[in-house]
Amino acid sequence: MLLNVDCVMKSFLFIMALLPACSFAVQPSLCHEQAGLKAIDENNLTEAYELLKGCEFADASGRALHNLNILVFPKGLGSYDSLDSRIIASKKLSCQAALKGYTISIRRLANIYKSFDEYLGLEPNDKISLCLSNIPSLNSSEYVNPKDVEYCLSLNPSIDPSNECF
Repeated sequence: MLLNVDCVMKSFLFIMALLPACSFAVQPSLCHEQAGLKAIDENNLTEAYELLKGCEFADASGRALHNLNILVFPKGLGSYDSLDSRIIASKKLSCQAALKGYTISIRRLANIYKSFDEYLGLEPNDKISLCLSNIPSLNSSEYVNPKDVEYCLSLNPSIDPSNECF
């Protein structure tokens, strides 16, 4: 009986020792926002991508998400199954940045709503495009009030404007 308990304890300890390795393997990349933005400023785009790629799943700033979107497309960093999936991933990152109130991404989103988008199958909507284009800036900031973006997107009844753009 003592041998069984000893064997069980050893097995338990062995499994416990493996758990951190398992959780590390499935962990998404971390978001190193400040270092990634600095790498962009220094034109180290591959390094910037590696530092920012986890920001898609973190509470990152609109600026970080917007820059990650540019690194994905048109810069072509990261691994995607096809050009279509790369472009769609880029537009989703741009959407996340717009939902944070990042002005440049909001302008891009207004342009997407202004004309047909073949990748998203999105028909033009002048009402949403105009609404997004006319959101007032906050004290000459690169950000606007995210609630204003949400309001404009609420004009599209087929999405949840708190977390979707198209």
